[in-house]
Amino acid sequence: MINIAKNKDEFLNSLFKPVDGKTYDGYIIRRTKTGVRLFMFGDEFHVNKHAVLCSTMKLPNGKTWYSYAPFHVTDRIGTYSECDTFCRNILKG
Repeated sequence: MINIAKNKDEFLNSLFKPVDGKTYDGYIIRRTKTGVRLFMFGDEFHVNKHAVLCSTMKLPNGKTWYSYAPFHVTDRIGTYSECDTFCRNILKG
């Protein structure tokens, strides 16, 4: 199970004082009207309002490019059903 902290401070604190013997796998950057931006596995992701996990990339013109998250990321979360549940839980808060 992937554990996501509510903010960066909670995430960083878990590195030095693990919660239930574990550190968080990432943290929520911010919530927007189109979904939730989060940091996990050393990269930034977005869960859109349809509960789809997306990779994000900044383009040279300053805009953000969204694409489906790669398999090596979704496989770390688990099966399709587990990934869907994870995304829906992130959206709920």
